[in-house]
Amino acid sequence: MLNEIKKLADDCPCGQRHLIKTDTAVVGSDASDRLCGYVSERFKAPLIVCDANTEKYVHRLTGRLHSAEVIVLSGASHADEKGVEPLLERLKANEYDCLIACGSGSLHDITRYCANERSIPFVSYPTAASVDGFVSTVAAMTWKGQKLSSPAAAPIALFADEAVFTDAPERLTASGVGDILGKFTALCDWKLAHILTGETICPEIFGLTERALGELLKLLERRAKGEISASDTEYTRLVMESLVLAGLSMQLQGSSRPASGAEHHLSHLWEMHLINSPTSALHGEQVGVASLLLCDFYRRRIDEGFDFTRPIDLGATFDRSYIEPVFGKLTDGILAENLDSGRPESSPLNFRADASAAELARAEAAKLISPDKLLRYLSIAGAPTTLAGLGLPQSDEFIEKSLAYAPYVRRRLTLLKILSAK
Repeated sequence: MLNEIKKLADDCPCGQRHLIKTDTAVVGSDASDRLCGYVSERFKAPLIVCDANTEKYVHRLTGRLHSAEVIVLSGASHADEKGVEPLLERLKANEYDCLIACGSGSLHDITRYCANERSIPFVSYPTAASVDGFVSTVAAMTWKGQKLSSPAAAPIALFADEAVFTDAPERLTASGVGDILGKFTALCDWKLAHILTGETICPEIFGLTERALGELLKLLERRAKGEISASDTEYTRLVMESLVLAGLSMQLQGSSRPASGAEHHLSHLWEMHLINSPTSALHGEQVGVASLLLCDFYRRRIDEGFDFTRPIDLGATFDRSYIEPVFGKLTDGILAENLDSGRPESSPLNFRADASAAELARAEAAKLISPDKLLRYLSIAGAPTTLAGLGLPQSDEFIEKSLAYAPYVRRRLTLLKILSAK
């Protein structure tokens, strides 16, 4: 898989130059041993970063990496200014030449952010097939309450041990499935942005994400037939491989665009706790339910005859009096995220679609998976399918508010951003 992607980076038919920073990706039964060999050959002072939940796997590495030190973060650590503090302090006080992230999503975001801040290479050792960001070049961080995509280091290598990630609770694997199923709406958003505004799209990278999604769907159909179960090593390995493939597509693109659209913006809004109380829902669980909401909303609006050629009132869309009641003290940061120098015309919503582009956009949106089919796939995976299942309000008012304000979380153009514009 990685050799194919490296070749694509060197000579992509799209003509763009892509970078791949992960030189090794191993998913298998010998991954722990291979990580130890890889690190011992290249580094003298590695630091293993784990948390209270994943510390139990560290012995698989320290048995051979005798020079490695370990830092154990809180099991409740979040990817925010408080979460990165213990690791940053450790890195300021000691000299390390490599970090090893032994954990899942938040721990990887903390490690990659700190690795980037201190210019230290890091190696990914995922302990659950729960998210697609293990090999990403960005970290989803929360700074002073606002969800932001922060520059971060991609791992120089990934080693995913079957014995480790298959040992994770099935809920974590189901979360990873939800994260991949969110690519239905993410890819739709990317293609529509390309059609309507000319945003650059690489067909090869788009195809890689489609492939990750397609491989997962085949796996879920096997599970539906009883040919494989959630506890089987083959099942968790194939979920992990789909997650890694989706992550590498983001790395090639240099952003999360191939794998993150309005479904992630909804998840980020809920994680900011502006319109809801905190929940214990996992990232991929939220993404799966968010994608399901969007499939229903997108298809209904298209079926109602939404007019892509309609002019957008940028001033009203970014009116502070509309945004501030929800975002409060974060309003300035939200406006800065969306607009250059506070100018509404700098928004990616500043486009005019002609009849031809509008027709192409309608046709593309109409291809989106039906809510019923997506619901079936989430159910097969054992993932939540309702807001209530996430611990969020299951009400029309909450859904309307979520759809209206989620587009402000990121500058990125999505169909939701277009449908919600004034």
